[in-house]
Amino acid sequence: MYFDDNVNYYDVLGLDNKASQDDIKKAFRKLSLQYHPDRDTGDNEKFKNITVAYEVLSNIEKRKVYDMESSFAFKNINTMHFNNDDLINLIFKNDNNDFHNILHRRKDAASKKPNIISKTIRINMEQAYNGCILPLLIERKNNKTLESETIYVTIPKGIDNNEFITIQKKGNIVDEEQGDIKVIVLIDNDSIYKRSGIDLEYTHNVTLKEALCGCNFEIKHISGKVLKFSNNSGNIINPSFTKTINGYGFIRDNHTGNFIISFNLIFPKSLTEKQIFELNKILT
Repeated sequence: MYFDDNVNYYDVLGLDNKASQDDIKKAFRKLSLQYHPDRDTGDNEKFKNITVAYEVLSNIEKRKVYDMESSFAFKNINTMHFNNDDLINLIFKNDNNDFHNILHRRKDAASKKPNIISKTIRINMEQAYNGCILPLLIERKNNKTLESETIYVTIPKGIDNNEFITIQKKGNIVDEEQGDIKVIVLIDNDSIYKRSGIDLEYTHNVTLKEALCGCNFEIKHISGKVLKFSNNSGNIINPSFTKTINGYGFIRDNHTGNFIISFNLIFPKSLTEKQIFELNKILT
C-alpha cells in the first residue's frame, strides 16, 4: 500500500489526525460538493485529492497504515481516469471497498483490451477505381487458443494508397471483449493511368501529323467504357495541351474527379529531303 508523501490527507480535508470517522465523512461531504467539477466552484484536481484522502482516512485499516507510514504514497492514484459520478457516490456509501473496486475495474478493463490485428491487402488501379470485395485470411487469439478465419473486406470506390480500413469486432478475443482489425490498402499501379487526388490522368501518344492536322481516337476507360475523341483539323495539339472530361475521375463519398488527358507528341525519326523541302514551303 502506497500513499502520496507530498500530500497530507488530513490537511486536504481540513482536519487533524484526531478527527473521528464522523468528522471525516462530514468534511468529505462538504468539500466534495463544493469542488465537484459540475459546480461553478468546481476543481477537478482538488476533487480527486479530496476523494483520495477520504478513501484512505475513512477506512480504519488504511488510516492506521497511513498514520504509521505517512511518508509512503498512493503514487499512481492521480494518473487513473476517474468518472466523477463514481467518485461522488463514495459520499453516500459505507462500503470502503467501492473506491478500490472502481480503480481496479477501470484498470482491468484497460489492460484486457485486445491488441489490434494489422494486415495488408494489395489491389490494382481498377479495383481502387471501381471498389471491390476481397477475401483476407486472418489469425487471431481467442483467449488461450489460435483460430483462423477468412473475412471479406469491402474496398470502397476511390480508396487511395496507404489508406486503412477498420473492421470492428473481428480481431483478437480477450475474455468476452473482441478487438478490431486494421487493414492497410496498397495499390499496385501497373496500368496506363495515374492518379492525382481524385482525378484520373492518362497520356495519349499522337504523331506530329495528328497533332497538326487533327485526329480521331478511342480510349478504353478504367471503368470499362470506351470513350471516343475527335480533334478537328485546325485545332493544333501542342505539348502542353490537355483535355478534361468531367465526371470520369475517382469517386469519393459525394465527390467525383475528372479524367484528364495529356498528349505525348511522337516526332519522326528522320525526314527525306523532299519532306524537308515541303515542310519548309508549308511553314514559311
